[in-house]
Amino acid sequence: MEFDNLPITSKLQYWQILTDSSGARYREIILPLYTQKQVSGYLQVARSITDLDQHLAYLRLALVLGLPISMIFVGLSSWWLAGRAMQPVYLSY
Repeated sequence: MEFDNLPITSKLQYWQILTDSSGARYREIILPLYTQKQVSGYLQVARSITDLDQHLAYLRLALVLGLPISMIFVGLSSWWLAGRAMQPVYLSY
């Protein structure tokens, strides 16, 4: 990991998402350190969020494929159950 290639961060934001030159994304948190009510420095911590991006891609895929399949299943099941419920009506005529 090359943290030297990350862009300079803004002191106005306490957290932000950064992207390095290779395309890896990082979440960075910046906290001011105070000494006698004056800012004496900043604590800067960054963590890769590549695994989070991968989980979100899998979730997106599951929703894109799963939602239409489940809607088709619900529609066919409803049609079949409605037909079963109407059998006594059809038989009475």
